[in-house]
Amino acid sequence: MNDVRCLLYGLLLSVSGCMATGQPFSAVQSGFPSLREEAGRIYFYRSTGSVYGVAQHSKILIDGAMVGRSIPGGVFYVDVPEGKHTISLPTLGVAKENTLSVRIMGGETVFIKTWVGASGLAGRTNIEVAEPEDARPVIKTLTFTGGAKEEPTE
Repeated sequence: MNDVRCLLYGLLLSVSGCMATGQPFSAVQSGFPSLREEAGRIYFYRSTGSVYGVAQHSKILIDGAMVGRSIPGGVFYVDVPEGKHTISLPTLGVAKENTLSVRIMGGETVFIKTWVGASGLAGRTNIEVAEPEDARPVIKTLTFTGGAKEEPTE
């Protein structure tokens, strides 16, 4: 029985190391700068609902530039100029990256949900536009990761 407990404890520690770290979103949200009139804001988030793919932290790109990673329990935002933008998540082991096009109006906020699903070769990080009324309660419970300002080392 002790062996099982040790195994479970070790598994829990290894999985928790893959979760987002930082301050709670609800604690830092009030300090975010106001959205400029000619820009839109995109929130990216990934809930902690599944342990499948917990170690997979896929890059998130907007128009080819890395803006952050899909991390379990994490949320971040990016302000973009109004217009059409392509969001992509390169997927290891799968030839085609996962992409989504969004049109952002000035002053608009869009929520993008990410999650890991299975494919024939590897876990694939999926993306979809989420309804604000569905996204807002979820992101309040997540950790603010702040996105990425530069390409992190692998």
